[in-house]
Amino acid sequence: TYIKSVCIVLLFTMFFSLIAMNNSSYANLDTRAPYTNGCLSQFPQFDSMIQSLKANHPNWNFTILYTNLDWSSVLAAEESKNLSYTSGGWVRSSPSEIAYYMDARNFLDENNIFQFEQNSFNPATHTVEGVRQMIAGTWLATTFTYTNTAGQIVPLSDSFENIIYSAAQDYGVSPYLLAARILQEQGRNSPEGWAYGGGYNGSNVGYYNLFNVEAYGSSTSQIINNGISYAMRKGLTSPEASIRRGAYLLNDNYIGSGQDTLYLEKFDVVGDGLYYNQYMENISAASSEGYSIMQNYRNMGMLDYSFNFIIPVYNNMGGSISSSTQATIVTQDVQCTGSDVNYRTNGSLNGAAMGQLNPGDVVLRIEQGTTKSGGYIWDKIVLPDGQKAYMATNYLAEIEEQRNCNDPMVVNGDGVNLRNGPGTDGTTVITTLSNGQSLVRIERDKYNLNGYIWDRVMLADGTKGYIAQNYLTQTGSSITTIVSGSNALGGDLAVRAEPNGGIIYWLKSGEGFTITQKDAANDGSHIWYRITLPNGMMGYTAAVDLSDNSFNISVSESYIVEQQPEPQPQSQPEPTTEPQPEPPAQIVNENIKGNETERTLIEGTELLTEPKTSVEALISQYGDVTVTTADGTPITTGQIGTGYIVNIGGASYTAVKLGEVTGNGEINSADVLAIRQYINGTLNLNDIQIKGIDVTKNGVINSADVLAIRQYLNGTLNLNI
Repeated sequence: TYIKSVCIVLLFTMFFSLIAMNNSSYANLDTRAPYTNGCLSQFPQFDSMIQSLKANHPNWNFTILYTNLDWSSVLAAEESKNLSYTSGGWVRSSPSEIAYYMDARNFLDENNIFQFEQNSFNPATHTVEGVRQMIAGTWLATTFTYTNTAGQIVPLSDSFENIIYSAAQDYGVSPYLLAARILQEQGRNSPEGWAYGGGYNGSNVGYYNLFNVEAYGSSTSQIINNGISYAMRKGLTSPEASIRRGAYLLNDNYIGSGQDTLYLEKFDVVGDGLYYNQYMENISAASSEGYSIMQNYRNMGMLDYSFNFIIPVYNNMGGSISSSTQATIVTQDVQCTGSDVNYRTNGSLNGAAMGQLNPGDVVLRIEQGTTKSGGYIWDKIVLPDGQKAYMATNYLAEIEEQRNCNDPMVVNGDGVNLRNGPGTDGTTVITTLSNGQSLVRIERDKYNLNGYIWDRVMLADGTKGYIAQNYLTQTGSSITTIVSGSNALGGDLAVRAEPNGGIIYWLKSGEGFTITQKDAANDGSHIWYRITLPNGMMGYTAAVDLSDNSFNISVSESYIVEQQPEPQPQSQPEPTTEPQPEPPAQIVNENIKGNETERTLIEGTELLTEPKTSVEALISQYGDVTVTTADGTPITTGQIGTGYIVNIGGASYTAVKLGEVTGNGEINSADVLAIRQYINGTLNLNDIQIKGIDVTKNGVINSADVLAIRQYLNGTLNLNI
């Protein structure tokens, strides 16, 4: 079951019940005006960011909200009103975190802009079909009945997409926000039993509270009883009644009062009664829900629709974009994916450039950023010479661990620190080790810092880090640990970007993964494990439900101990020059033509092409070329699409473009959506299309192909023949 955590007190506390009271201490004369180029000259960096968005999305419109509030005064007023999640649970957000999340400049990019989308109803972008696509694959798309107060199962008055759209239209709110909020509160696989008319302990059936209004408390029973009591008081005796009530409250409490974006729901900086009527204390609520809505739009191929975004600005913000220092402690080998990428003295563009990395350069990552500064998320890295620096995470890709040994060792001292990186400066202590503790050394003699040689080791539970070499003694056995798990629920189990963060994947029942960190976080309701999926995606899942100490996952650990032979005494040969092996011959397919990203390869009657291949590139490669689209229309310029017919020297070939399935020559969110639909069995593709989307080249279309194409779209991976 998908039980809501007691942490609902913090995240969903009194979702709509905190009606803004009149607080005469605060009053504000905010104004709004359509964005025009140069209108934000007194607000540094906003203009260039908005212009960049408009260049990539000409149909997007921007309205500037001039709050007429002083920036420092706003931050001071918000100081005690926000919570951040840490490994130790929920804590009051720091001033820098509040500044980071309130500074819109940190989120003016395609992935994060939708927390500023205007949430009032817009017939130009809001459609029933859009709602249908948004709820596809969820319980809202497969549920057609409900239980009335007499305990009878009766049919819904209409489909959920029509119910949601009608309620949104009647109350002037976004149906996509309405659908996203229901799924956020109830999950994608099935709703909470009590919230969908099931009552509690055999009583009060037939009452509905799909938005968990007033579902708060210090125990599961208190949460459920409060939620049902609200539904009974308001007469919510059908799912439709609950949805319409939610739409009414969204309008009455927020949208109708000028809090018509996710950002303004989270930060009450408009009208009278400032800083009071705020949805959730979770500091990242608006950004995480906005990102989820963006993903839905992307999956539906709607990112180029006409949207209106309301961008708040404050007086005296200054020229420096507010940054956050939040990061996850890691020990990972990564390589650079871009050319001439700067690494800097600190995690912002204001940091001095220390040098540059190029494709294939390998470094150690010891902190993985979780929030943006200056439009980038910054990771802390260790260079081969031991220097610490910061680099934008989108230019780094995790690679296979770079081991140079596999030595069984024991610790020869008490209280020895295990660090996330080499050296005592700029690293974090992960844990302390005891005298005689067994571990495996997997990298040696690479870093000489702070008077020590630092070795990378792996503990018996899989934890990895660095220890000073003089605290290690070699033994005669080798230990390998594998910690694996699988979904033990009867339904789907969410994998999130961070504990209680946005959902990035749904684990099917029995689906397996590797556990990389047990007890990564404890929010009072769940114990979270950090996991890695078979496709390489990493995230967190609620492993233990603390309401009854039940496990949502099954865990198995394998320890492989290999005894090493005792070294045999032998005479030492005279030193000789070691013969050097010949470098392996580079395998080159002479049939591959063209420059990288636009190369081609003829395979039988098919012409395999890379993402940037154009008609011009084909003519340059082959000379005598004519091209027609799949419907027979001749083209003489532009991108080649999957299914195009290419005639080369009188021979005809069908084009297969890597990553492209829609046949328009461009790889975008529509291709990702098509692949997902094919995987889910809701879309049929021909052999040519299937070959194009098998970018991992393993003959199977699955989430690994989706991930690879997303990485290509994000600029972190090339799709090559």
